Amino acid sequence: GPSLLEPPSGRVYHGWGQVSGYWNWDDPVAANDLADLDSYVAAVAPNAPAMISFYVAPVEDQVTGFLARYPALVRERPFFIAQIGLYFMDEPLHRKVASGEADAQLRRLFEGLKAAGRPVLLRIGYEFNQHDNPYNPALYPEAFRRVARLAREIAPGLIATVWHAEPE
Repeated sequence: GPSLLEPPSGRVYHGWGQVSGYWNWDDPVAANDLADLDSYVAAVAPNAPAMISFYVAPVEDQVTGFLARYPALVRERPFFIAQIGLYFMDEPLHRKVASGEADAQLRRLFEGLKAAGRPVLLRIGYEFNQHDNPYNPALYPEAFRRVARLAREIAPGLIATVWHAEPE
């Protein structure tokens, strides 16, 4: 039979992306994000996506905006796994994540995700090695470890951490 988390024979899990980081700020750039999701859901009906993709930075306005919208989306939609690209590409924010200065925002984000109750694939510093993503290779491992430790502490069994390298 199928392994844990694999779909039954002849079935495929599918997902949709993406709800942009602009959604967290209620920016007009993201105005069509949910309409695009609805179009995808209609196109694949009756099989709703198993995963929906989001992007969040561990900064106050991003976390606050995301947590203001995400719980309602969870209540309104059939079950899905959230795939969250957690990004901290600029050097000052990267240092804050690695040093613990961003812990308050990360804790708020993880508490909010825990309260929402949906499983999460957390891509910490996604595509960290891609040439366009300015992650500091000396800081990245510590930042990843710190975020993973907080996620496991706050929402054990609900948030799966993902080391997401870009293939060369």
